Amino acid sequence: MGAGMIAAVLESDLSEEQREQLQLARYSGLLLHGILNDVLDISKIDAGKAVLEGCDFDLSGSTKRRCLSHDAPGPPKGTRP
Repeated sequence: MGAGMIAAVLESDLSEEQREQLQLARYSGLLLHGILNDVLDISKIDAGKAVLEGCDFDLSGSTKRRCLSHDAPGPPKGTRP
C-alpha cells in the first residue's frame, strides 16, 4: 500500500489502534523512500554520474539565523509564555 493510499485510509473512520498502525506504516514508508533516494545518490556519486547544481547561498547569514533561533531564552520559570 503506497503512502498516498495510506493517507486516504487515514481520512476514514478508524479505531485509535488502527490509526496509530497506519501512521507508523506511512512514516516507515517515508523513511524508506528517503533511504532509497540516498542510496541512489551515493551510487551516482560512486559512478561519477552525479551532477552538482550551483546556487547562491549565504552561509554566514543562515548560520546566524539558526543560532539565534536556538539562543532565545525561554520564559522565566513558573510563568506562561
